Amino acid sequence: MKVLAGDIGGTNSRLALVAVDASGACALSALRSFRNADFPSFEAVLDAYGGAHLAGLPVALAVAGPVGDGRVQLTNRGWDICAATLQARYRCSALRLFNDFEAAVYGVDTLCDDGVRVLQRGAANAAGLRLLVGAGTGFGVAFGAVHDDGTVQACSTEGGHIAFAPRNAVQDELLAFMRARHGRVSVERLLSGAGIEALHAFCRERHDQRPGPAPDAAGVVAAARAGDSAAAAAVALFVELLGQVTGDLALATGARGGVHVAGGIAPQLGELLDAATFCTAFADKGRFAAWMAALPVSLVKDPWLGLKGAALALRREMQACERGEGGG
Repeated sequence: MKVLAGDIGGTNSRLALVAVDASGACALSALRSFRNADFPSFEAVLDAYGGAHLAGLPVALAVAGPVGDGRVQLTNRGWDICAATLQARYRCSALRLFNDFEAAVYGVDTLCDDGVRVLQRGAANAAGLRLLVGAGTGFGVAFGAVHDDGTVQACSTEGGHIAFAPRNAVQDELLAFMRARHGRVSVERLLSGAGIEALHAFCRERHDQRPGPAPDAAGVVAAARAGDSAAAAAVALFVELLGQVTGDLALATGARGGVHVAGGIAPQLGELLDAATFCTAFADKGRFAAWMAALPVSLVKDPWLGLKGAALALRREMQACERGEGGG
């Protein structure tokens, strides 16, 4: 089965042809990545990729936002994407939209050893719930429930918009700092590109640094690598918060099937993502600390996870239709 698959985030759109074999293995070709800021609409991205050649192909798109009735408005990009409109315009044989983290859950089984970095070793329960989180333009959360036959049912959430809960005095200060800016403070306000910028502003204030030009998230990470104290503190705090919130979500869902951390930011941190900092915050759950420390946690390094997951989600849906079970 060959699918045109896309992973459409707030910042970038990735597209490729994906050949899925009977075992679920994915072979990618014609891979391209686009900066969304360079395009007025998603249709313009598809045209740049070669929309005229999509006729007759099934298309699966993983999109950064809640999908309903075959359409989505991207949470962090003002694009309204409608499956029916795109299918009619490009004459695709089928076109389906999936939440990006829902799709990524299906992609987890395609990961090989060099596609992950182990943050915490543990024994996964094959029948247990799987958790996937990731920070990028926003903060995504999804989980996968395993059926008796071993197949996975992915469920998307808007867990990135839960409230931030401080766990120490520094984080109490951070909450007050962020509340002055936003009122209610969600975890996405901190665990995102904009979140790294906000953490840097907070750390500059705490380090009594003079106000100056505010770097973007990539600039903060570069400054941290160059030894800037406020930038290094901001990245360390981001890693701590990422571990803390991921742990909260793993505890809330009972993620015995394992935890995967994806998204556009964490894999780019490299050596700045200190596993000990992450795992200490992840497991700091009082009476459940030992239980948390036994969960396997991995960092996803494969940038094509969501794209492959979208292709597999469409294949799963089409197979269900062939069996007369309906989609989803």
